[in-house]
Amino acid sequence: MPNHLSFDLYARRSTHQEQPRFVLNMQGSFKAPITSICGASGAGKSTLLALLAGLLKPMHGFVCLNDDTLTDAAQHIYIPPHLRQVG
Repeated sequence: MPNHLSFDLYARRSTHQEQPRFVLNMQGSFKAPITSICGASGAGKSTLLALLAGLLKPMHGFVCLNDDTLTDAAQHIYIPPHLRQVG
C-alpha cells in the first residue's frame, strides 16, 4: 500500500484567546515512506507532528493518509491517535 500523507492545517496555541503565542498555518503532501521535518527552534515541528498524530486538533483543515480522512475540522471528523496506525 503506498503511503501518501496530505494536510492543510491551521492551529493556534495560546493561553489567552486574544493573543496567540503560536500560530501554525501549513500545507503539504508527502509520498515518501520516510520524511524528515527540519526547522529552527519554535518553527512548529512538534506542533505539526502532534496535529498529524491526532494529539492536537486543528482549528481549520484536514489530514488525510492514503484514501482515509484522519481529521477534517469542517466535517467534524477526528480519528483518535490509537486508531491512526501512524508513527
